[in-house]
Amino acid sequence: MWVEMKKCFDRTQFKVIFLILLMVSLLSFVSEVMWVKSTGFLSIQRAGFEKTTVYGVNQTIFIVAELLPFISGYVFADAFLEEKKIGMIPYAATRTDLKTFLRKRAVVVFLMTTFCVSVPLLVNIALCRAVFPTVSFENIYGLPQYAVLDNYFHAVMYEPIRLLNPWVYNLIFALQSGVIVGIFGLIMYGIFFFVEENSFKVVVLFNGVYLLYDYIMDKLHFVNWRIRNYVVPFGASRVSNMFILFGGFFLIAVILIHVGIVKAGNDIGVCE
Repeated sequence: MWVEMKKCFDRTQFKVIFLILLMVSLLSFVSEVMWVKSTGFLSIQRAGFEKTTVYGVNQTIFIVAELLPFISGYVFADAFLEEKKIGMIPYAATRTDLKTFLRKRAVVVFLMTTFCVSVPLLVNIALCRAVFPTVSFENIYGLPQYAVLDNYFHAVMYEPIRLLNPWVYNLIFALQSGVIVGIFGLIMYGIFFFVEENSFKVVVLFNGVYLLYDYIMDKLHFVNWRIRNYVVPFGASRVSNMFILFGGFFLIAVILIHVGIVKAGNDIGVCE
């Protein structure tokens, strides 16, 4: 498995996607610092948890939601398609058990896709935690001390956590976004077992399905079932809906991968 992870780290696609997401997170932090510096009130700004890419005004986590199909498809999921084209799968079958190899590859796809998304977000959170105040001092401007219940959004999940410990809220969404993209990475991995075409066409089609699904859920007013609401904070969402929705997507991924592994074995005559 470590060999597969190193192979992913060495891929140009992984490096490009990771560096783009890391750069976006760093630029989000720099823009917050520059804005604070321009006001001349460095010590009396809003708390750091309100300036992260997850929680803050910039909220560049939207980029993760927009690029979800491309991230999930190109971090490592498409490696199987590339290896199949150059005849590497039969060679791998002569050196190891093919089923075990492809199952381990699925684990690596999930872990590396999650890593690629969550780490840049965590870096941004760590920088905001280190530089900005941990407590907001905005009441020096004479703003009223709103009651906690006035700031409670009943339609949004994790609200008690956000109000009691917003730093934990940031961490949860940074990790949750990575896991969700990781699940879609598994779906893409499963799809590539059945594809002979260029991977870009598959990812673009997957992106269309993703956008269409969210659009239909929005028009039908089933907003708690929109994928984007569980990647980006503050959208209408429920924990129960999240487990059902992404549990279903995970099950689809498992089925696709299982059938795909059987197909790959049959194609080269090494397993039933």
